[in-house]
Amino acid sequence: MTTDELKYVNPVFADPIKYLQFRDANLKDVIHGYESLDHIALTNPGSPDSVRPILGNSVVEMFFQMQLVGVELLQPKVIEDQLRMARILGYYMAYPTVNKMGFDQFRTGKTPVEVVSNDMTVGFLGESWRNAGIGLINKVEEHDGSIECEINEVGCSIKALDSKYCSLCSNLCGIAEGLTGVLWSGELEECGNAESGTCKIRIHPGDEPFVKDKLEKRDYADILDGLVKSVVDGVNPYPRKELGSDLTMTLSQVVNYLFENASPGHRILYHFSGMKVGEKMAELKPAKNMNEAVENLGKIFSENKVGLLKQDGDNLILEESLMASGVKNQKPQCAYLGKIIEGCLSKALGRKFSVTETKCLAKGDDFCEFACKRI
Repeated sequence: MTTDELKYVNPVFADPIKYLQFRDANLKDVIHGYESLDHIALTNPGSPDSVRPILGNSVVEMFFQMQLVGVELLQPKVIEDQLRMARILGYYMAYPTVNKMGFDQFRTGKTPVEVVSNDMTVGFLGESWRNAGIGLINKVEEHDGSIECEINEVGCSIKALDSKYCSLCSNLCGIAEGLTGVLWSGELEECGNAESGTCKIRIHPGDEPFVKDKLEKRDYADILDGLVKSVVDGVNPYPRKELGSDLTMTLSQVVNYLFENASPGHRILYHFSGMKVGEKMAELKPAKNMNEAVENLGKIFSENKVGLLKQDGDNLILEESLMASGVKNQKPQCAYLGKIIEGCLSKALGRKFSVTETKCLAKGDDFCEFACKRI
């Protein structure tokens, strides 16, 4: 790599759709629905211009972690898909900024490492991650052709595990690819899930695969039980002093979009995990009747900034849905939430329910609606 002029060395990276094809050729539905991904609610939790007037632009991080771990419990191999998701999301965090801030001129005469370690880039990255609730960048240093990063208060609630269990390295590589137009790889040297609460990452140009530690299935089950309990109780056992308990709702929306569209298998696992989560919620918050079950679930949803749930006859209405607010699409986006409702009602009332989303904000409806039928 010369320093004469750095443009998009890989022309694929100059086009978001081609980038998606490059990163995962199976994400056909994601590519087809690019307009939705492009217009997804990329808004900061603290922004006054919220797409949700009451709940704001954030989600409680424990709920987001529950989204991920529920699927990993059913099929640990989806970790590789989550790493691709994290990289793609990183690219999308960087790409609009590249166009908006005129990075082409900024890249000129610099190596990829110099572009990413530049003060301007570090400032953009630090502000983006702070605003999104992802973490606080404490240090970025260039060292022997690579970049060493240290991030505090990482938005990961699964602490005290002897495992490198997060996707920040892949996300950072995706950001670097969006900024420089070349392939990046990296190593997670220390994870924020450890007692220190700090992630240490080293990234460099290249395309070696990064693999997140795989836990035993029992570990996933224990983690999911702990997350569901935290979501139900409204208590984060690992609070963050500066960033608090929230993450940008965009993270939940992108994970939801990609799990729904990656393949039929991903969709089935994702929906089933939602149903199991709903069942666990009902076990922790028992109900004697339909009204009490909906009231319990409505409280859980509102406290975790998932949506405002209320009963309307045999239907349930969800306003300010986490998955659909600020999203423009042609099909409902809240099937995962519907499965949580289905699992919760079935477990709480001792009768099988079928829950189907009939209206959705993402389709242009005024609210999301779920038809709840006893089977």
